[in-house]
Amino acid sequence: MPGVKVLTRYDTWDEDRSIEQWVEYCQAKPGQAHALSPVYQGYEYCWKPVEVLSYDHKERKYKVRVVATGQEKLVTRLSLLFFDEDPDKFKERVNQCKQRQEIVEAELRFTNLVDSVPTDSVSTLSKERRFYFLSKSVRESDKFDPDKIYGTFKHLLRVVEEEYIRQMKKCVIVKEMEDTANYQKFQRMKIPIRLSKKTSPYFGVVRCPKYNFSYNYDEIQNQHFSSDEDLVAMTRVFIQKCIDFQEQRYLNTNKQMLKLPRELKDLEKIQSTHHSTVTQNIMIQWRDYLIGEIQDKLRKNHHFFEANNEIYEQSPLKRIIARFDYILNTYLREFVKISIYDYVDFIKDFTNPNLNNDELWRVNDVPYVIIHLGVQKK
Repeated sequence: MPGVKVLTRYDTWDEDRSIEQWVEYCQAKPGQAHALSPVYQGYEYCWKPVEVLSYDHKERKYKVRVVATGQEKLVTRLSLLFFDEDPDKFKERVNQCKQRQEIVEAELRFTNLVDSVPTDSVSTLSKERRFYFLSKSVRESDKFDPDKIYGTFKHLLRVVEEEYIRQMKKCVIVKEMEDTANYQKFQRMKIPIRLSKKTSPYFGVVRCPKYNFSYNYDEIQNQHFSSDEDLVAMTRVFIQKCIDFQEQRYLNTNKQMLKLPRELKDLEKIQSTHHSTVTQNIMIQWRDYLIGEIQDKLRKNHHFFEANNEIYEQSPLKRIIARFDYILNTYLREFVKISIYDYVDFIKDFTNPNLNNDELWRVNDVPYVIIHLGVQKK
């Protein structure tokens, strides 16, 4: 349970009754529970009914008695939820104090980090600037004692110089915050990232809503595939396998392997065998291989046999599988497109005429197919 003693420093709730009014309200109903208060029970704090007895002005706490055990103790106002108050407003009051506490503690951590920067690493107030301050402070027409003015100025200048050095140290820290590689370091130190803000005139532009940069950055980082080392390794294997398969074609267009020209039946048999082999390779060496690799490398952190469809729809596994599905679809479309273009270029090799010479047809030096033509007479 967070320390409530510190929280009371940030309590400025105006709608609350006075201490005397609450004590008077409770004393008018003696022998019964007046409020709820955290009680340590079963290794945790639980809100239990208590009877409010009085108020200790020295400790600035209410004296209460736990109804269940009869134990008497002193509690702060933020640890006392009266039955005669709105619980939602009480929760808002406590949360407001926690927010203020978090802001102050973050500012203190930032200031301590700034003060830890060595003074030798930053610039100091120059002599010219000191003389300028002195000339502005001491004028000939002043009728004050010069010695007193000098003493006061010396003290104030020391304060100015310390503040100047601190601002220079802040610049060093803020400069480090601009580098995304340092985000985790500041996150471990629980120091919010401070980035310089750029303002634009409100004419002709739309004001962007405020957002928590650190929170959004962490959310994107956690959801991005690069946050999982196994997923990154699987993606590399997936992409490399897809790239390797781009070298294959649905139809054989290698002239040396085809040993052209050939009989039409032989060509049909060769292309059919090649097409069947490539199709089988796609199913086994490409698709089935990648499915097996996905399950093997990601089963440690993901459940591949989830029976509940709603749980699966909300799980990161669905996004991962959808991502790989899009990748495979893209490469498969490219593979089909390249295969079609390759075969069309292959056929054009044997039929492409020289249009500059008004050729309508060109006979290639290496024929493609052997066709036997015959005429059957009655």
